[in-house]
Amino acid sequence: DEEAGLQLVRTRRVDAVILPGRAEGLVQDVRRLAPSLPIIVVGTEDSALAAAHAHSQGALGYVVANGSLEPDMEQVLKSLVQRAAARTRTLADRETTLRENQRMRKFYGDVVTSVQQGIVVIDHEGKVRFRNPLAARLLGEEDGTGPADGRAAVSLVQMLVETLTTGESQNQPLAFEQGEQKVF
Repeated sequence: DEEAGLQLVRTRRVDAVILPGRAEGLVQDVRRLAPSLPIIVVGTEDSALAAAHAHSQGALGYVVANGSLEPDMEQVLKSLVQRAAARTRTLADRETTLRENQRMRKFYGDVVTSVQQGIVVIDHEGKVRFRNPLAARLLGEEDGTGPADGRAAVSLVQMLVETLTTGESQNQPLAFEQGEQKVF
């Protein structure tokens, strides 16, 4: 039943779909529901044209079956299903990893931007790669996106030179005067 099969694709994690050879509309329906889902077509035509047509519709593979599968075609189908399942698991793992990386990036970004210490990351070329909001204010920036006006730059450059010379990170407070107030 085509509709029951499409409902499974809509509602469950499916590794692959096996469709009959003359089901072009069904191939397109499955492709719309799950663009990356592997499709294997089983048809009665034993021709390169039939296989090419199945591939052009988005099928992973084409297997010939005239009533029952020959042993070699059974092995081909088994191999295609295994490849399809591996591909689906790999894509699912990538999506899971991507979501976790995005979640962790947001978490650490929130932590770094909310700490009450200035944090500046400078690469080996001397370029500021990151600064949290407090560091941006220490460097004379309003929003942390523009160039620093240099109020704390001398101390920062001294720390940078020492870090590059010794190879060890520096952890010293920076301070400058803003009006009558000393800012750290």
